[in-house]
Amino acid sequence: MLGAMLTSLKCGGVLAASLVVLLAPSAASAAGSQSPGGKASAIERVARHLRRDLNGILAQARMQLVQHSRLPSVQAGDKGACTRDMEARAGSPRYTALGAADLAGDVYCLSLPNGSPVSIADRAYFLRALGSGDLGVGDYQIGRVTGQGAVGLGFPVRVGERITGITLSPLSLTWLDQRVEAQLRRPIRDLLVIDDHGTVLAHAGGRTAAVGTNLGGTALVKKALHGDRAVGRTRFGGQRVRAAFDLVPLSDDAMHIAVTRGL
Repeated sequence: MLGAMLTSLKCGGVLAASLVVLLAPSAASAAGSQSPGGKASAIERVARHLRRDLNGILAQARMQLVQHSRLPSVQAGDKGACTRDMEARAGSPRYTALGAADLAGDVYCLSLPNGSPVSIADRAYFLRALGSGDLGVGDYQIGRVTGQGAVGLGFPVRVGERITGITLSPLSLTWLDQRVEAQLRRPIRDLLVIDDHGTVLAHAGGRTAAVGTNLGGTALVKKALHGDRAVGRTRFGGQRVRAAFDLVPLSDDAMHIAVTRGL
């Protein structure tokens, strides 16, 4: 069963993966991601900035997860020592928790108190980390211990030549939403970060789009989820907009970003 789920979710290698900035292609931009004449527009510049920022966030998370995967307590699968190590390293509002799980997906240590068994065997980030052998980025989720909105992040634990589980550090969507909000500036109308199901991970701008809301039925998100780096016109929130897509490498197509402005 686990093998089938790994096969279905393996997206071709996380290091070559995509964090996509959403926009609808148009005839004027069919050949690429820049505006006509080769000059980047305001929405493209913001999209590129956000791509770099989010990619940096994922790169920092990956570095931390790699370090945690090499801790003696994690290498040994020592529940008590691992719990103490994770508690000592926790505290950043960027992550909802730090921890480790075995190959079956059972979480055996966590930086937060937890008295009940927790399994992440069905979580996309767990399956993607094992399937790719590298950083696994998940979809929108509510933490089973924290109760908080997050994007799961995981990295395989290797003992010799064997993978024995993963380390994990879910990315807080409260933190991410504030980060995106701080990047909103004129003439941008909306900054939207979604997962590959069209669920909002973060949003800033004029339209109400709460974290956890699925926008897969909107014209912007429909085009974005099937698009590539480009610029073009579409509709969002009942209005015509110009939008920009981009790709951010470390997300394995699990996160997408749309940058829009009015026409």
